[in-house]
Amino acid sequence: NILNYIKLNKDKIKKEIITKIEETITTAVYKGSSTKANPDITELYDLIKNVALDENVDMLDMILIGYGAFFYVYKLGNKVIKVGYNRQCMTIPDSNRLLIPDIRKKVGSIFVEVNDYIDCIGDASKEEMYQVYEDERVQNLKWLDPMEGNVGRIDARILESIKRKRKNIRLQDVGIEENEKALPFDLKIGDLIIFDLDHIFWENDIEAIEMTSWDLSEGISARCDIFEERFKKEHPILVLK
Repeated sequence: NILNYIKLNKDKIKKEIITKIEETITTAVYKGSSTKANPDITELYDLIKNVALDENVDMLDMILIGYGAFFYVYKLGNKVIKVGYNRQCMTIPDSNRLLIPDIRKKVGSIFVEVNDYIDCIGDASKEEMYQVYEDERVQNLKWLDPMEGNVGRIDARILESIKRKRKNIRLQDVGIEENEKALPFDLKIGDLIIFDLDHIFWENDIEAIEMTSWDLSEGISARCDIFEERFKKEHPILVLK
C-alpha cells in the first residue's frame, strides 16, 4: 500500500521530490531575479504527498509536463501541480469558465496551485476562443491571455469535478473571489474551460493588468486587442467608460 511505502521510504522520497522541485525553481523559475527560492520544504512535501495519496499513485511518478517564464507544471495522477513565483494577484475573480483549483496558495516564498489535469488539444476555433473571452468580459473580467494553449475541453471527469467543487468547497478557500456578475455554471461536455488562471483580472484593476501585461507576446496582445474591439462593438453598454 502506498501509505506504508511512503512511511518506509520517506527519506528517499523526500530527497528525490525536494531535489526535483528545487532544481527547477532555482535554475529556471528564478533566473535573472534577485528573489531566491525559499519554499517551505516540509509543507511542499506534505502537499505533494497528499495529492499522491488522493490519486492513489507514487509520489515519484510526478513528471514535468510544462513550464512558463515564472512557473513549472508537474503531473501526478490526474492532477497538475504548478510551482513558481508568487502571483501579482493571489486571488482570481469567479467566472463560469474557470477550472476551479483544489489548492492555490503561498508555500514559503513560492506559489503552488493544484488542479485537475485536462488535455490541451489546441483544436479550439478563433470563434470559440472569442466566446470564452466574451463570457469573461460580460462577467466584468479581463482575460489577458486568450490563447488555445490555456483552455481545454470539458469531459465527464472534469465536469463532475467542477460540479463537486462548486457544491462542496468555499471558493474563497482556493483563491476564488466572489463575483456578483458571475454567470451560472451551465457548461457541458465539449465546452471550453480555462485552466491557466494567471491572467484573469477584474476589468477595473488597471494596476494589476498593466503590471502583468509586460510578459505577454505581441501575438497575444494583438488577439486581445481584436477581441476587445469586437466586444466593444457588440456590447457598448457593458464597456467601462
